[in-house]
Amino acid sequence: MIPAVVRILLVDDDPNLLVFLGEQLRDDGYSVTTARDGVEALRRLESGWPDLLIVDMMMPRMDGLTLARQVKARADLPIIVLSAIDAGDSKAAALEEVAEDYITKPFHYGELRARINRVLRRVGDRLPSA
Repeated sequence: MIPAVVRILLVDDDPNLLVFLGEQLRDDGYSVTTARDGVEALRRLESGWPDLLIVDMMMPRMDGLTLARQVKARADLPIIVLSAIDAGDSKAAALEEVAEDYITKPFHYGELRARINRVLRRVGDRLPSA
């Protein structure tokens, strides 16, 4: 069962995107925490796990794929990748290894919201507990 308030950790090195998406997601009723790279995201996870991770692939210090691998090694947390990389091989590799979904930038917010809802419905009662 999907929790009453879904907690999302949003990880992207673009501060404008973090603010925009954070506001949009909060307006839609999600609880959102942000991080600017994988290292910061791992620190955020120390204080509690979200229900969903949305992560950019190309970031400084620790890229999204490395972060996603470390997260998946610890828990079966659903992950949606946001990336400017549109290459089929990159998408396929991320989907095969760590991601429940992959969205290419630029994207429409309505599409992201729909994919979030679809992933949450699909994982349902497999969501990690706090």
